[in-house]
Amino acid sequence: MSRRRVGLAIGILTLGSAGVVRADVSIPSMFSDHAVLQRGMPVPVWGTATPGEVVTVEFDGQLKSTPADGAGRWVVHLDPMEASGSPSTMVITGDNVITINHVQVGEVWIGSGQSNMQRPLSDDCDAAAAIAAAADYNMRFFNVTANGGNVSSTVWEVSDANSAPAMSAVHFFFGRHLAQEMPDVPIGLITSAVGATAIEKWATW
Repeated sequence: MSRRRVGLAIGILTLGSAGVVRADVSIPSMFSDHAVLQRGMPVPVWGTATPGEVVTVEFDGQLKSTPADGAGRWVVHLDPMEASGSPSTMVITGDNVITINHVQVGEVWIGSGQSNMQRPLSDDCDAAAAIAAAADYNMRFFNVTANGGNVSSTVWEVSDANSAPAMSAVHFFFGRHLAQEMPDVPIGLITSAVGATAIEKWATW
């Protein structure tokens, strides 16, 4: 075969394969180890994959499947679950497998707003005692504020002396109150606050 024909054949193969773009199943960092899912209501789990790829989510005895749409987006809804302090594993399967460990079901609360919500626990007058006892409560943080607003690289953290100082003081004490009132219910706290912003931006839905 001549060089011209070899080059033409390679070009045809390259063009043919370019139309088949595959992508691994991916999920936002909201679904990471130590996540807390909201009890008592359907729980959406979503991400991206190759268009048409069937994605299966397995968690706590539930098995839900759906194909990714033409844009590669997919979402399944887990049935409402009761609160459980026993961590479970979530497995998301497509052409690849994602395993998320130590996932609990409980109460999830979002704290947002200005500097009063952004102010870290380390700046509070009761910081030393609160931080020392932070591991005594089943709380988990998804702290976008402490991560500079970078949601894509924020992951869930377990409340302890290492994670608590960067937590919003207001949100920490609110979560601790919930944990004291509901000791058998895991508490998930999602914090996203920016000082000196207009409160209307946070209050508009």
